[in-house]
Amino acid sequence: SIYSNIFNRPIEHDILNKWVNMLATKQSNLCDFLINIISPSINSLNIVTVIRGLYLGVLKRLPNMNENSKLVSIFNNDLREYGARDRALKKMLQVFVKNTSVKRYCSRLKIDNI
Repeated sequence: SIYSNIFNRPIEHDILNKWVNMLATKQSNLCDFLINIISPSINSLNIVTVIRGLYLGVLKRLPNMNENSKLVSIFNNDLREYGARDRALKKMLQVFVKNTSVKRYCSRLKIDNI
């Protein structure tokens, strides 16, 4: 769901199975999953689209104005300071997965958020 909300296409079955197994066996966490699937395409993605996709995919709702503004600011500030979209994405995702609702989602699925 996260993948299709950001990229507008389904994730390949073998990639999905790989990540499901890694998440279920705690070899990875939600933050690593998000970084790994989004980073390769970050230069061609709009950050607002990424944020909307994260909220829709994980929390089944759109971000409110404050949530969206906070994540956009984190991304843009890091991008201005370091000039690297993948670094800014990582910083933004680390904040996203610490959200109380995301932590509850991960707890319900018995996966680590970070």
